[in-house]
Amino acid sequence: PFESGKKRITEYSNAQQIWRNFKFDVSNSQIFYRLDGLYFGNIIFDGAIFYGTADFESSYFLEDIIFSFVRFEKDVNFKNSTFGGKLRFGHPNESLESVNFKGSTFNKSAYFEALSILGEANFESSHFHGDTRFNLPFNGDARFENAHFSGFIHFGMSYFLGGANFEKAKFMNDAYFLASSFNKYANFKDAEFVHKAPVFTRYSSSDGIKYAAQFSSSAPPENYNFEVSEKENFHSIETEELYDKGKKFIIPKGCTLY
Repeated sequence: PFESGKKRITEYSNAQQIWRNFKFDVSNSQIFYRLDGLYFGNIIFDGAIFYGTADFESSYFLEDIIFSFVRFEKDVNFKNSTFGGKLRFGHPNESLESVNFKGSTFNKSAYFEALSILGEANFESSHFHGDTRFNLPFNGDARFENAHFSGFIHFGMSYFLGGANFEKAKFMNDAYFLASSFNKYANFKDAEFVHKAPVFTRYSSSDGIKYAAQFSSSAPPENYNFEVSEKENFHSIETEELYDKGKKFIIPKGCTLY
């Protein structure tokens, strides 16, 4: 097993050195074929159109990669992919059927913004080593079970119109959910907040406005679970009870129902 693992590491290192020397420009291309299991050094996708599922499963992106000016006609699959450089993902007025980043590794910053995900967004068991920002509406379920966030993570102004599942996710740094909306359910069961408790509400010193996450009172109260892990002195989420139409909701303190 050791020799086998050593061989894979050597092969990956050699591939990195080889593909870093190439620059590919597929701008404005029409792509209808799979790109899974490949190594990408410097590659430009500006204006490209992906017909059918955009399949990058188990691929390696060795340098910074931008998917901000790309059109995806169907699903997007980056399952088990590795991003060695910075990632920027999103296109103004773009709507994606679903995205799958399950088990992927982001070694530097990752920004997901300016797009709408209509179906499931799967980031289960992904590792985010750099600062990460999501600023978009999740129309389907957003899955972050067992995800690992080493850097700063910001979900401010994100809309979870489906479910938001952070069960057993691990947050090593600051986590912000300011002005986010949760419509269907929010599950933080056994999540680990190592650095400090997540921030759901804050007053702005510049304009005096309170920015707080909000939770739909149309969802069953039991759909909101903030019973995070308390082992090893991890930080808890301070909650309070709010009532709407005779129903008792337990949500983070300072947040609102709508």
